[in-house]
Amino acid sequence: MKGRNLVIVMFLCFVAGSLTMVFIRGSGRDTSPEPVEATAAEPDHAESEAAADPTPTGQSEILPDHTGHEAPPEHAASTGSSTMWVCEQDPMIGLSWAGKCPIDGKPMVERAVDLSEVTDLHNETCPIMGGAAQDDIFALYHGKKVHFCCKGCDTDFFKEPEVHIQELTR
Repeated sequence: MKGRNLVIVMFLCFVAGSLTMVFIRGSGRDTSPEPVEATAAEPDHAESEAAADPTPTGQSEILPDHTGHEAPPEHAASTGSSTMWVCEQDPMIGLSWAGKCPIDGKPMVERAVDLSEVTDLHNETCPIMGGAAQDDIFALYHGKKVHFCCKGCDTDFFKEPEVHIQELTR
């Protein structure tokens, strides 16, 4: 008798689960799982990648860079104005992609930045990882433009920006 009760309970659970799925699918709700991006993030950059905000409005395409991180499309040249992401508290600190402000941890805001007053250090090597620096992945720090190999390098850069800039300008 106990075995028969177990079979009946299992059958009823199956029916209840099936009816639930029919109800959900019939309600028009999208039950498909969210896409999961399979990337091999470096241990030092896992936090900043997870904390990255959505891409700026108007970006048409985001492609993975050489490290598996998402790389934003190219921005305007180093002269003139360009839309960038800056700290609301200090607009002299910014990134070429949406991220968190290193001062207060709040999301950066999108603003037009006059790059004609910025000194591009034209570093070919990333000051953090040592890889090839990308033209479209960079940070602004008080009038200096520093390029990185991937988006995650900004976290370590902003821990000691003056030290990294001094090393790049030797």
